[in-house]
Amino acid sequence: MKYFSTEEVLTGNDKWYCGKCKDHVVATKKMEIYSAPDYLIVHLKRFSHSRGMFGGRKINSQIHFPTEGLDLTN
Repeated sequence: MKYFSTEEVLTGNDKWYCGKCKDHVVATKKMEIYSAPDYLIVHLKRFSHSRGMFGGRKINSQIHFPTEGLDLTN
C-alpha cells in the first residue's frame, strides 16, 4: 500500500496534457486512500506494455498479500 501512494513523475510518453498551455508537460501524480471501505478491491497490474499495440508481456512476480487481519490504519 505504501508503494501505491508514492509520488510518480510523469515523463516521456506518459507526460500529462495541460489544457491551459495545450502541451504535454512533466508532472507528478500521487494517489491516496483516506479511509478504507468495508470492501477493498485491489487490481494488480499483470502486464508490462511498451508503446506498441502488441508489445505487452506478462509479469510473473509472485504476490504475497494477507487476506485476514489486514491493518490499513496508516
